[in-house]
Amino acid sequence: MEKAAGCQLAIKWREMDDYSHIQLIKNLCKIEADLAAINLPVSGSLYFRASMEPGDRYEPLAPEMDPRGCFCIGLSCERAWFGEDEPVSVQTSFDRGPWPNLPAFGIALADREIARIEQKPQAPVPWGPPRGSIEEQMTLLKMAKEVFSKMGPQSQPGRVPWPTLWHSDLHMGNIYVSDKDPTRIVSLIDWQSIVVGPLFYQVRFPRFIEIEGDYELGPEVPTLPEDIDQMDPDDQDTTRYKHKQTLMAKAYEAGSGLTNKNIYKALRLPHFFRQLFARCGSAWEDGAVPLRACLIAIAETWNEAGFPGDCPLLFSEADIERHQQEFQEYRNYHDIHELARRCLGTDADGWIHPDDDFEMKQQRNKELLKSFLDHCAEHGESAEEVWNVWPY
Repeated sequence: MEKAAGCQLAIKWREMDDYSHIQLIKNLCKIEADLAAINLPVSGSLYFRASMEPGDRYEPLAPEMDPRGCFCIGLSCERAWFGEDEPVSVQTSFDRGPWPNLPAFGIALADREIARIEQKPQAPVPWGPPRGSIEEQMTLLKMAKEVFSKMGPQSQPGRVPWPTLWHSDLHMGNIYVSDKDPTRIVSLIDWQSIVVGPLFYQVRFPRFIEIEGDYELGPEVPTLPEDIDQMDPDDQDTTRYKHKQTLMAKAYEAGSGLTNKNIYKALRLPHFFRQLFARCGSAWEDGAVPLRACLIAIAETWNEAGFPGDCPLLFSEADIERHQQEFQEYRNYHDIHELARRCLGTDADGWIHPDDDFEMKQQRNKELLKSFLDHCAEHGESAEEVWNVWPY
């Protein structure tokens, strides 16, 4: 295998000024626009047709796209579809693709999680976030299947359903740029588990742009607070960093809108539609709470979202009140992980910038954990809970 051309963006990033960062983001948007413009027939994974065995399900690419007939879309190679030590009886009980439409893809996700919960239910742990009962997990997955079955072309997600090849893991280690002009992207690596999926499910901000949970899509660009000069140095640094991330996110929005309108439409789709697929696909691992949050949001906007008929999702006031309490507990758990990632300058996998001092990062991790343990009561957590959920 040849080494990727260029050098890692992680190495060049700190040498680049703000203008260069924005130019790189615009160039990334052009690459993604080219990917989104490829007309693919179904969702799944891209294969050489010559690698297909008799009996394999696949869909060839259109002749105008692939005149030599070299490629096809077959079953998904995404790791989530191949559970570790999973018995054949489970593996054969759900559809790994290719999926011809949006409902088929969503229903397959739900069937996969139902099969795994039936085969090996996850017991709640005393220090983890609330998971809901096994019965509730199954009920919510069946409700999700009802929603997926109604995602026709008139529904909001059904308006941006096109099967799209997309790189979903664009951190700075996977982007290679020109050594002479680091705004020019010359290689993207780590494609081995990249799949073809519905456009609105695929589209996302690249991982090197960190957006806050309250980030608002749209053209309005925020300014720095007027009193920033009166803040202490640490608060100034944090405020400037968040503002820079917001500016980069706005540049990504604008670049996407200029290069491919469908990408921009997909970005602006209410987030809970994409999350419905993601949370449905992680129900065995994460439990009921995040999936329930998506279903409640959809129930509240059923008619506005263009779904046909009456909403089949029924949640009582007591259900919603209980959910709000459980979701806050779930959010508190994940806030610890998110804050640790931000303070340590890493991601969920613990990736560290090549120029960073690893031993210093380890020491910073110990100090941060100690600080959390010293102040855990202020956040309604015990020291044991924080110790057990700390990610690094």
